[in-house]
Amino acid sequence: MFVNDLQLNFQAVGQGPVVLCLHGWASSLTMWQRTCQRLASAYYVISLDLPGFGDSSRPPSAFDFGAENYAAVVAAFLGQTTPDPAVVLGHSMGGLIAVQLALHYPRLVSGLVLSNPVITGHIGPGLSVFLRSRLGQHVLNLSQHSHLLAHLGQQTIFADARFFHGAARRRSMVDMARAAPDAVAGCLRAILNSDVSERLPAIQTPTLVITGAHDRTVPVTDARLAAQRIPGAHLAVVPRASHLPMDEQPVLFDRLVESYLARYGVRPRLSADAALESTNTEPQP
Repeated sequence: MFVNDLQLNFQAVGQGPVVLCLHGWASSLTMWQRTCQRLASAYYVISLDLPGFGDSSRPPSAFDFGAENYAAVVAAFLGQTTPDPAVVLGHSMGGLIAVQLALHYPRLVSGLVLSNPVITGHIGPGLSVFLRSRLGQHVLNLSQHSHLLAHLGQQTIFADARFFHGAARRRSMVDMARAAPDAVAGCLRAILNSDVSERLPAIQTPTLVITGAHDRTVPVTDARLAAQRIPGAHLAVVPRASHLPMDEQPVLFDRLVESYLARYGVRPRLSADAALESTNTEPQP
């Protein structure tokens, strides 16, 4: 499908209320395959490769990699794909894009599930400080033409994801290797300058925020801040998980998403209040 002169790759399964899945930095729609199949019995689930990632086209050199522009692309995509608003499930950078979508295109968003969302622009233990330094800016500039930054990011995420193994790790390595270098660098530069914390109270859609108790790639404090500032939001902290709870604790992650959809959707399948409230705890050190 062509959207705003960009060829976008997506997959759609199931039928029912619309759920849109947005992947994180240097990833692809493949990260959502298991969740999509799980939800397909009751929902129309769309997963999308953002421009520059997966099988979507590489953006032109003048492309704005900021989350607001990505949200505009996603809004145009939704306008061509479905007449109904969507519950948007976004991970990390995808969570930031989902926030911008809810802020700028509220009629397209019926709900939000934000997994390990980037809220304040802080990433990694000390990584944000390094990338804002002169040397870090040099690395960002070099990385527009190589896979250097994807490799560095891969090492950061793998060091953080203590409970992340096997096929999921291999999938992540493939996704990072396939990502367009300018998209990898451009998105990371945009993330560093993205602080949406003050705008969160303007979101008026039911929201679930999920994070891993041990996430150091995106601070757990970002998730807690999102849950505090978005009116009525719920916070779910997943034990024995870090930045990729959908891979590290897949059964619990899917249960949380299903519970949220049951609470605000059409086809309840679980005791939603019990599932959400039982995980609404502070992270353990």
